[in-house]
Amino acid sequence: MNRGRDNDLLPVLVILIALLAVNTISYRNGHEWGDDFSQYIYQAKSLVDGTTDELLEISRYRYDNSETKRIGPILYPWGFPIILSPVYYLFGLDLLPMKAFTNLFFLFSLGLIFLLFKGRLGRFENYLVLIILGLNPAFFEFKDSILSDIPFMFFSLASIFFMQRFIMEKKPFLNEAASNVLIGISIFISYAIRSNGIILIPTLFAVQIVEGLRTMKRTDILPLRSVRYLIPYGVFALSVVAMGVFLPTASSGSYSEQLSMMSTETVAMNIIYYMILPSGFFTRNVPVPFDTIGTVLFLLFVPPTLIGLARYFKDSYHYFVFSFLTVLLYIFWPGTQGLRFIFPVIPFYLFFLFAGLGRMKLTLSLKRHTALPLTAVFGTVVIVFFGLIISSQVYAVLTSSEQDVLEGPYTKDSIELFRYISEHTRSSDIVIFYKPRAMALYTQRKSIELTKIEGILSSPARYIACQKDGLVALQLQHRRAAVSKVFENGKFILYRKQEIRASTDSKKGAVKQAKKKDGG
Repeated sequence: MNRGRDNDLLPVLVILIALLAVNTISYRNGHEWGDDFSQYIYQAKSLVDGTTDELLEISRYRYDNSETKRIGPILYPWGFPIILSPVYYLFGLDLLPMKAFTNLFFLFSLGLIFLLFKGRLGRFENYLVLIILGLNPAFFEFKDSILSDIPFMFFSLASIFFMQRFIMEKKPFLNEAASNVLIGISIFISYAIRSNGIILIPTLFAVQIVEGLRTMKRTDILPLRSVRYLIPYGVFALSVVAMGVFLPTASSGSYSEQLSMMSTETVAMNIIYYMILPSGFFTRNVPVPFDTIGTVLFLLFVPPTLIGLARYFKDSYHYFVFSFLTVLLYIFWPGTQGLRFIFPVIPFYLFFLFAGLGRMKLTLSLKRHTALPLTAVFGTVVIVFFGLIISSQVYAVLTSSEQDVLEGPYTKDSIELFRYISEHTRSSDIVIFYKPRAMALYTQRKSIELTKIEGILSSPARYIACQKDGLVALQLQHRRAAVSKVFENGKFILYRKQEIRASTDSKKGAVKQAKKKDGG
């Protein structure tokens, strides 16, 4: 491969600024019904307001009393809420600044990816990877999400970069001790954002072992005996302890309980799922029938990817170790969340793909003495394919009406529902809703998810908010004596349970009778 030159800064900046401009003009209003984003924002809000204990109480109640544990853990790791908290402090519940700030980490990741592959991929191939990632429809779609995946991608890639530069290339920052501290801090931030950042620990250990064995002399003992190799682990451990001291944690009923749902069947299904998931890089957010083109591209790219992996494994094993551990972890996770779970792995997939394409001897002759390499052919095809899709989506956003809002908590009907609950219910009331974390964020009420009529009627929840055409609303139609409708709009109905009111009235009557008997 041709090593990258030193005058890459200007072209990279031009590419990143162009991508920033495209993203800036194409943000959509609102947020989809993901519900994860609600918890992240609520945790950021609690940091700003100093209400982390109240948040923990609401979140624990939701987790303990909802039907399914897959709705999410009691608390997410605090890393991303900490990152979001300054934005919330400055702008409140304004989603656009949060989206823009979160998306900056994607642009930072692109710059970091270029540095990672510089000298390992040819300069031209490195530019292709940068542009393909920047124009990918899946990442383009994701810019409208306020989730931890992109910041996690940046810090996990930063950890890999530091390992590569400080340990493998032996180019320390200040000195070896400072470099190891920086590695430990980067791994901790990754872990603080998403718990699966823990896989960076065995990745670091593998790098230390391999590089130690490569550099040791015959008479040396394994270099890991030195204390300096333990510095990143010590920094990581102390940081985890400090975070646990200053911020509340959900000690029970969280990720461990979700892992308990794992079975042989889920593992087998996940193996198949993650074998085909990378194809989503070419098909996600691609309109039918053009997704067929994406599938064909993915299949065509399998052989060169394997060639690149085999050819460059020795010098780029750390890319494979991190990618393998990431996928292995998710294979044993009972749920799937699509392509976003493997965002940090995709750059390494493209690395091995273009490394393999660069090794293939086949060329396309344009003239008698001119040949076009496969990297240019396939790279151009993918860029044009992605570029056309992105262009159509940007045009759709720019020509849409101002009322075009993503289906979710910011549509007119959703806002009306949350406002009514905030203004006409007590702060102690509990609301059943199919997105309980969003309900908690926008109404400051405890909320749980229940779908079975028996559980709904026997729960202590006073209100049931449901979609008019949903399963809960259908069940409640046959139990009109148990509930009364207090609010309705185009999409939602809010019921109040009669049993609770009747029970409360009977208690008040009993108190009055007791007072009369006592002469009160």
